[in-house]
Amino acid sequence: MKLKNTAFLLAVGSSMLSSIAVSAADNNSQGVSITGQIHGGKCDVVVPATLELGEITPEVMTTSDVTPTKFQVFTIGLSNCLQGTSAAISILGTTDSIDTSILKNDAASPAGNVGIAFWDIQKKQIKVNQDLVTTGAFDNTTSINLLSGMVKVSNSTTVTPGNVSSSAQIKVDYL
Repeated sequence: MKLKNTAFLLAVGSSMLSSIAVSAADNNSQGVSITGQIHGGKCDVVVPATLELGEITPEVMTTSDVTPTKFQVFTIGLSNCLQGTSAAISILGTTDSIDTSILKNDAASPAGNVGIAFWDIQKKQIKVNQDLVTTGAFDNTTSINLLSGMVKVSNSTTVTPGNVSSSAQIKVDYL
């Protein structure tokens, strides 16, 4: 009977020591709350809903490989981006059948031999459905200024008066 009591006391004593060790460890530890957010990797993109190119006379019009004398600056804004984001901007749309680097004029009562072209701020042409304008890495927000204007489709054909209209999509790829 003495042996059974000793074994029981050892078991109880061992259990108490274990509780004391756990209690001592609890006094030396702190809880930590861990949170985070999964960012979709996309920025908020702002582009003008309408780009008004105004009026121009045929005599001052150039082809798309030459910067026009009259153009409209427009801004593509990127905001709420992750730190270090970089992007490539492209212009997509229906191109002219003769000069496939420009948007087709699909206006009712259209001006003849006219399309719409784009250039970067250094006045280098951005070919529709082909070229990209890239940004360097930026934090949170950036703006990209582009130029747009009416151009001759071909130097060998006369520009005739009429309306000019087209539509495009601005595509943003994150690099």
